[in-house]
Amino acid sequence: MHIILKSALAAGAVIALPALCGGLTTSRHILRTGKLKKPVRLVLLSDLHETRHGKGQNRLIRRIKAEVPDIILMAGDMLDEYRSFASAAELLRGLADIPMFFVCGNHEYRVRNIGYHLAAMKKLGVNIMNDRHETIEIKGQALLIAGADDPGRTRIQPGYIGAAAMKKSFSHLKDDGGLKILLAHRPELIGRYAQYPFDLVVSGHAHGGQIRIPFLNIGLYSHGEIFPKYSSGVHRIGKCRMAVSRGLSVFPLLPRIFNPPEIVSITLC
Repeated sequence: MHIILKSALAAGAVIALPALCGGLTTSRHILRTGKLKKPVRLVLLSDLHETRHGKGQNRLIRRIKAEVPDIILMAGDMLDEYRSFASAAELLRGLADIPMFFVCGNHEYRVRNIGYHLAAMKKLGVNIMNDRHETIEIKGQALLIAGADDPGRTRIQPGYIGAAAMKKSFSHLKDDGGLKILLAHRPELIGRYAQYPFDLVVSGHAHGGQIRIPFLNIGLYSHGEIFPKYSSGVHRIGKCRMAVSRGLSVFPLLPRIFNPPEIVSITLC
């Protein structure tokens, strides 16, 4: 009986170790758009919640730069109301040589003095894209980068309506053949985003469902929803595709199970 118990405990440890592993992973996708002559690589980051991955964020920075991205897209909740801005600042300083674009998530609007922190992010080279867009050039090709602000903005601006803000900011956009990317924190609002001519939406928020069912690659729970439809991976909605990051946060009291923190690398061609 003693030998059987030891064997059972050992087997349990073998299963539990990878399940609870907090090591970073990189998920890679190739998306063919037919709108680019030269491939463009972006790295999607979300839901850092001020988690520190190595001293000075060195592990995270190293993994991101290994992908050799042309741009970095941050889809919200990089900040957290209970953790220091210092760890996010370390990451941004380490990536300052790569164009960075950011949109707020719900947790940014729980941070005290969020305006001060957004100003600090701008000084570190981050383009804040809340309800606005701009066209950039990469490898001689024009890309439109846009951001839909989070509904959580109502915390600091009562009466803010996300759908109305999107209509005001993006209703003039046309499907004119140019590649268009939208940063928007909440993937469950894809029906709203897909009303506009975006080729790619990048999101986070769901944290991969926190607990993922192995082999089935299904997330268990996110923000009141059991088995959320959009918790990870790439999805197609009409002409639009949406990439959802599982996020980068690690909270000891809220373990990620079969769900390690994730960097998403996307090659558009």
